[in-house]
Amino acid sequence: MQIDHHWLKTPNVERGMGPKGGGVPGHNSSEGMPGMPTTINDHTGESEGPDSTCKPLPGVDADCIEQELKLGRETGRWTPGNNCQTYAHDVIEKCDDVPDEIPVEVNGHSGQEQGTGHEGAGAY
Repeated sequence: MQIDHHWLKTPNVERGMGPKGGGVPGHNSSEGMPGMPTTINDHTGESEGPDSTCKPLPGVDADCIEQELKLGRETGRWTPGNNCQTYAHDVIEKCDDVPDEIPVEVNGHSGQEQGTGHEGAGAY
């Protein structure tokens, strides 16, 4: 089963949901398991990976995105209804009604088997 990891990038931050205590899902096989506590974690440089894809999101307020991506912010336990994809989607929905002059992007890597290697996301 392929699981794609989604996160967000603005000109100032590159962050997304991950295991509580830090890290990016897929970098360790124990990360991303159902029921694990999650937080907003640093994803700096992940968008530069060879399998990463980005989709610019014009019209999304970068300041609003950054407020939602405070490092260490608790995001609940990982479930099928509360995960990196749902979090990124909810943040975009919350922040898309304010015009923006700064580009915001959804980033990801091509997916791999859940719990192995580096999980990722296609363009959102």
